[in-house]
Amino acid sequence: MAFTVEDFQDLVELLRAHPEWRQRLWELLASEELLRLPAEVKAFREEFEAFRDQTFEAFRQETERRFQRVEEQIAALVEAQRRHYEEFVTLRQEFLEHRQEFLELRREFQEHRQEFLEHRQEFLELRREVASLKNDVGTLKDNDLRRRYRELAHAYFGQARFRKIYVLSASEIVEALEGALDAGIISPEEFQDARLIDLVIRGLWEGQPLHLALEISWTVDQGDVERAIRRAEILTRALGETWPGVAGLRLTEGAQKAIAQMQEQGRPIVVAQDGRIDWPK
Repeated sequence: MAFTVEDFQDLVELLRAHPEWRQRLWELLASEELLRLPAEVKAFREEFEAFRDQTFEAFRQETERRFQRVEEQIAALVEAQRRHYEEFVTLRQEFLEHRQEFLELRREFQEHRQEFLEHRQEFLELRREVASLKNDVGTLKDNDLRRRYRELAHAYFGQARFRKIYVLSASEIVEALEGALDAGIISPEEFQDARLIDLVIRGLWEGQPLHLALEISWTVDQGDVERAIRRAEILTRALGETWPGVAGLRLTEGAQKAIAQMQEQGRPIVVAQDGRIDWPK
């Protein structure tokens, strides 16, 4: 017999009227797996809720632990900040005190610097005055030495081999140089150079005419020796044989070397030191 729609509607009405029949009908219609599904869903739900509660509790505890650690770190930072602030206040106070001391020292330094600059200026002026005075004294000493050698030329240079000494005047030297210049023997530059010789002495060296061309200085240096040699060579062309010479109280190392070089070359040079005359060998 076929099962119609009307029969199905009657079944629905019966199930509504008798709810207890639904379970029995469900057991007849559903498979074993489907029948176990509600229980499995319930078990899964209970397991899920337990896992959720467990996870939530673990999360809560971990969160509380982390918050506790953060709070401790914040407290430590606050404490460190407080200490740093106290140290900063102390350092600031010390800085202000040192700054005041520095300002006072700076003011004192400025005062001392000003005094130093004033004293330095005075020292420089005094140094210039001393240098000028030293130059003046040196010039006076050189002039006095030249005068003494000129006036005492016979006493200083006269000896058995060098006789009939005569000191040429400046005009006589210039006249001889002018004659050499006019004759084309010397150049204008050599004329200007040789005319500045300090002292020229004429005499007879072992019976032969000889002139001495002397550069005179309180301290004879290498430049004096070189000028005497150069000017003696020029005067040789104007006056005849002329030996270079230097006269002074002391000789510098440079002067001694220049004189020694002349002597090693066998060239004559006269050295007058503090009145003592060293003649060529």
